[in-house]
Amino acid sequence: MEYKSELIRSRLARPQLPDGASAESRRIAQPEVRSRRLNYRLDCGRDVYVEECRISRSTLGSYAGSGDAIRAEVIRRLPDRAFEQFPSSDSVFVKPVPEGNLPAYTFMVSLVCRQPVSDPAADFSSLVVCWLSDDIETSLPELVEREVRAVKWDMHAVDGDF
Repeated sequence: MEYKSELIRSRLARPQLPDGASAESRRIAQPEVRSRRLNYRLDCGRDVYVEECRISRSTLGSYAGSGDAIRAEVIRRLPDRAFEQFPSSDSVFVKPVPEGNLPAYTFMVSLVCRQPVSDPAADFSSLVVCWLSDDIETSLPELVEREVRAVKWDMHAVDGDF
């Protein structure tokens, strides 16, 4: 059988193990080694990382009604939605919603800090931060950094144990 693909021909020329795997050593490129965590330093000096992130339509579950009524209901339900999405969380901080039209998207990030807030025997502190925004085109790391940087961690986060 003759292969037309250069890739397949090149693989056939490589030394192979009995199971068909390549016997050549492979150097791991630097980007593959880098951590995929979203780490941030807050203005208060805390180092936090994103444990989970949820992005959804802000009007999810709203079927009909006036714009003002839907806006009020979405804002009222936002903390409950956050606790539903992150049931193990004990603390939610909802950023103030801008005036005007209801932003299209709801963002929720579960943040963890390796340092406790008040109990030295705790293993970590955590907080879910929620905000509404129309910005879906900014890269996720930049968007999260912009929105969580000014959070007053010691005021809103709670301690936790593993």
